[in-house]
Amino acid sequence: MNWYLVYSKPKSEQRAKENLEAQQLEVYLPTLTRKKRLKSVTKSVTETLFPGYLFVRFDPEQFSVRTIKNTRGVASVVQFGSCLQQVPEQAIQAIKCKLLDQPQQFVSTAETFNSGDNVEVTEGPFAHLNAIYDIESGEQRCFVLLEMMGNQHRIELAQDHIRKA
Repeated sequence: MNWYLVYSKPKSEQRAKENLEAQQLEVYLPTLTRKKRLKSVTKSVTETLFPGYLFVRFDPEQFSVRTIKNTRGVASVVQFGSCLQQVPEQAIQAIKCKLLDQPQQFVSTAETFNSGDNVEVTEGPFAHLNAIYDIESGEQRCFVLLEMMGNQHRIELAQDHIRKA
């Protein structure tokens, strides 16, 4: 039996996992527990490592691929041309080992700040300076406007390095 990559319907990874397990299949859905700050409240949330994907171990000659594709929550089985793409056992084990070694991660989300909010830089070379929040620039990063030497400068920082002033 080999591992195969299954693509789930949007936000249906957990549903697909449960329905595939109900068919006596071995399913692996890697997840991360993260601490998120939402409106000044820190919460632990569990997120999938590969949104929209999960791994299923089965033998295509023993278990119908069509049955998997017709499972609630599943969109398709990933394949290239007419060949199902196998995922090596070593790759699955490497993901499991890496996730066991990861401590909880802290993620500060842009929902905490709105464009134009007054913020204070808490870490780095600009620590203790006041700035104006501009915009999110990707996961865990943002742009702020700092007043220095009579001019406003746009600086990119980690979002957890600022707080509301």
